[in-house]
Amino acid sequence: MVNSTDRTKQPRTGSAATANPAVFCATKQTLLQEFSDAAYCLTVLHQEKFEGVIRDDPRVAQFDQAIEQARLMKDRAKHAYLIHAGEHGCITANQNV
Repeated sequence: MVNSTDRTKQPRTGSAATANPAVFCATKQTLLQEFSDAAYCLTVLHQEKFEGVIRDDPRVAQFDQAIEQARLMKDRAKHAYLIHAGEHGCITANQNV
């Protein structure tokens, strides 16, 4: 049985895939995964800081620098994705891939 991640890693064949870069773009998929990973990391750090606040942990301020770094990584990943998609034309408003 093929799971959903197997389908996203394999390029489609046929004229639709080669004629339209929005159908499949490995770079777009990689950049989107990097953005997703960075956003997840930022969310985890916010959650850990919140839990520290609830526990009245005196080290909670240490999360601020890590959160700022994670936010910068997320913003860079988002920017890289949007720049690539705009230049390559591999982003659409209603993509059924």
